Amino acid sequence: GSFTDNSGLYIRGSLTNRATITSTTGIGAYVAGAGQMTNAAGALISGATGLVGGLSSSLTVTNAGTISGTGGVALTFRSSAERLIAQSGANFIGAVQGGGGTLEMASATGTFSGLGSGAVFSNVGGTFSGFGAYILDAGGAWTTSVGNTLASQQSLTDGGGLSVTGSGRISGFQGTNGTTGNGGAGGTALFAASGASITNQGNILGGAGGTGGVSGAYAAAGGAGGGALAATGAVVLNNKGMISGGSGGAGQYGVNLGGNAGAGGTALYLQGSGAVIGNTGTIAGGRGGAGGAGGAPKSGSGSGGAGAAAINASGSATITNNGLIAAGAGGYGGYSGGGYGHFNKIGAGGMGGVGVSLQTGSLTNLGTILGGAGGRAGSQELGDYYGPGGIGGAGVVLGAGANLTNTGGLIAGGAGGVGSAGIYGGHAYTTSGVGVLATGANVTVTTSGTIQGGRSAASVQFNSSTDRLIVQSGAKFIGAIAGGGGTLEIASGPTTLTGIGGNGTLSGAMSGSFSGFGAYAVDAGATLTLSGPGSLAGRTLTDGGSVSNSGTLSANATAITLTGSGQISNNAGSLITGVTGVYAGAGSNGTLINAGTVTGTGGTSVQFMSAGDRLIVEAGSTWIGSAKGGGGTLELAGGTGTI
Repeated sequence: GSFTDNSGLYIRGSLTNRATITSTTGIGAYVAGAGQMTNAAGALISGATGLVGGLSSSLTVTNAGTISGTGGVALTFRSSAERLIAQSGANFIGAVQGGGGTLEMASATGTFSGLGSGAVFSNVGGTFSGFGAYILDAGGAWTTSVGNTLASQQSLTDGGGLSVTGSGRISGFQGTNGTTGNGGAGGTALFAASGASITNQGNILGGAGGTGGVSGAYAAAGGAGGGALAATGAVVLNNKGMISGGSGGAGQYGVNLGGNAGAGGTALYLQGSGAVIGNTGTIAGGRGGAGGAGGAPKSGSGSGGAGAAAINASGSATITNNGLIAAGAGGYGGYSGGGYGHFNKIGAGGMGGVGVSLQTGSLTNLGTILGGAGGRAGSQELGDYYGPGGIGGAGVVLGAGANLTNTGGLIAGGAGGVGSAGIYGGHAYTTSGVGVLATGANVTVTTSGTIQGGRSAASVQFNSSTDRLIVQSGAKFIGAIAGGGGTLEIASGPTTLTGIGGNGTLSGAMSGSFSGFGAYAVDAGATLTLSGPGSLAGRTLTDGGSVSNSGTLSANATAITLTGSGQISNNAGSLITGVTGVYAGAGSNGTLINAGTVTGTGGTSVQFMSAGDRLIVEAGSTWIGSAKGGGGTLELAGGTGTI
C-alpha cells in the first residue's frame, strides 16, 4: 500500500519500500542509525526533501525506483559513513547531496561526467555532489569522454568495466598549499579492485602536491604528488593514452631555511597478484618538486623531491610494454645565500624514480622503459659549501623469480644529478641508475634490444648465482654487465666472446662488456667464437650449439661440457685444458673437432658417454691424457700417422 503524511516517515532500523511513501510538506523518509533503506523498482519516496539520513548514521540506501524532492533536493546524507547504492534505472528528482558518504553504482552500463562537482550518470537520473567516494561495481561498464577532476579527499574505485575515451580525463585532486605548514598531498585519480577491467585512451592523472608554507624565516615542505592508478589483485589494464603520477609540491622560499620539496606520485601501483597490464601509450611517474631557496647569507636551501616510479608492482603481475614507460625525475635543490653559519645547507637534488619495479611475474618490453634522472643540487652565492645531486633511478628492478624479456626495446637507467661545489669540497655527478637491477634470486633477463646504465652505471647488475642473462642477436649493452655469479647464456649468433671467466667482451651479433659470471651456456642454434685467453676457475661452460676456440681455455674442473648436439672446434694453435678437457654426458650427440691441443690434467683429455658422440681428429692435433670414446665414433679427418 501507500503511506502519506504531512510529516513523512521516521525510520530507525531497516525498511523495504515497494509502494509509495509521501510527505506533502516535509521529509518523505528520515532514516537514522545503521539501517538499510531499499526503494524497489517502481516504488516512490517523495517529499519536500525525498530522503534524509541521520547526523551520525551509517545508513545504506539502495534505490531502484524513484526518490523525489519537490523542494529541489531528492536525498541528503549528513554522515561520511552513509552509502547510496544506485541501481540501473534508478531515478532521483532533485539534487543528491552526499555529505561525504559513498555513491555506489551497481552493475549498470552507461556514461558519466562531472565527478568532483555535479556528477551525472546515464541510466540513473539525478545530479550527485558532495560524496567522498565513488564506486563502480563489478558487472558494470562505464565510459567517460569528458574531464573529471575529483574534489579534495574524494576517491573513485572501479570494480567492473571502465573506459576513458581519447577526450576523457580522470584527475586526482590537487593538494592544498600550505600557509605556515606543509603542503597537502595530491589525490589518487583512480583505484581499481580485483576483477576490474580498464581501457584508457585519454588521461588518468594523479593530483599535484601542494606547495609548502612559510612560518617566519623558515619554509615548510611541499606535499607529495598523488598516484594515477592504484590497483589490487587481478586487474586488467589496456592503456593507449596517458597515465601519469602527480608532481611533488615545491618547497617555498625561507629567509633562513628554504623548504624541502615533495616527492612525485607513482603512475601505476599494483598490489596483490594477477594484474595484467598492456601499454601502447605512456605511463609516467611524477616528478619531484623543486627545493625552496634560502634568502639571506648563512641561509640554507631545501632539497628537491624524489621522482616516482612509473610502475611499482609489489606482487605478481604480467606487464607488456609497446609504448613509453618513464619514471619521474628528481627535483632540483634550492638556491642558498651561502656563507659560513648555523643555517648553511645546500639543498640536495632529489633521486630519480624507477621505471618498472616488479616483485615477481613477467615484463615484456618492445618499447622504451626509462629510469628517472636525479635532480641537480642547489647552488649558492658565496661558494663555501656544497650539495649532492640526486641518485639516478634504475630502468627496471626485478625481485626473486621475476622474468624480463626485452625484444628489440630500450631499457635505460637515469643519470645522476650534478652536484654543487664549494671551498670545503664538492660533488661532480652522483651515482646513476642501473639499466636492469636484480634484487632477488632466480631472475631471468632475455634481451635482443638495448639495455643501458645511466652515466658510468652498469647496464645489468645481478646479485645471485641463480640469476640468468640470455643474450640474443641484436642485444646491446651500454655499461658493464655485473654477473653476480649467475649464468651468461648465448642464445644466437654469430658472436665472439673474449675473456671468458673474467672481465670480458661480447662482439658480433651482440655487444657489451661483462664480469662476474659463474657459468656460461651456448644454446642450440647459437654460434660462439672464444678469443684470447680465458680461465674458468670455479666456473662452467656448457655447449649445446657451436663453439669455436681460437685461444686458450683453462679450467680447474671440466673445461667444456657438451649437451644435446653441441659442437666444439678447437682450432690449430689453440688449447683446451682442465681436469677433464671435454666431457659429453649420457644421451648426448656431441662433437669435438680438434686441430689444436686438448689436455686433461686429471689423466682424461676427452670423456664421451654416448654412442652418438663423435671425435674428429685433424692433422696436427695433440692429446694430453686419454681420450675415452664411450662407444662413440673416432673420425680421422686428415694427415698421416700411425694408429
